[in-house]
Amino acid sequence: ATPSAPSIHDETYDVVVIGAGFAGLAAARHLHKAGLSVVVLEALDRVGGRAKTIQTSGGQLEMGAQWFHGTEGHPVYEYAVTKGLIDSSFSESDFENVEMQTLTPSGKLDPSFVNSEMEMFQGLWEDMAARCSDA
Repeated sequence: ATPSAPSIHDETYDVVVIGAGFAGLAAARHLHKAGLSVVVLEALDRVGGRAKTIQTSGGQLEMGAQWFHGTEGHPVYEYAVTKGLIDSSFSESDFENVEMQTLTPSGKLDPSFVNSEMEMFQGLWEDMAARCSDA
């Protein structure tokens, strides 16, 4: 008989982190580096939290985590720098007055596509808000 893999129920952990988004993963990494045993629980079948790629009829739409809100002391920014994923020679002031454009692998994205997807998203958001109770 083949032994079964250990179950999460068979283990004892110092800390349970709820959510495998950037904040949860950064917290788990920090705690693990501090010598604590950590388990991360995630409700979805993927990590990344709000950061995800959505396939639409018009192509791909990147959702969530498009930018960093501050770089000093930001754990994801610091991790990306240590792994060589981004250039740390830029400061936040270097990005003031920068024109942003949304691009696809084949070139500039049609603004009408972005607008229609954002209108759909806004409608879904408003529908969800209307269903929520004020209680």
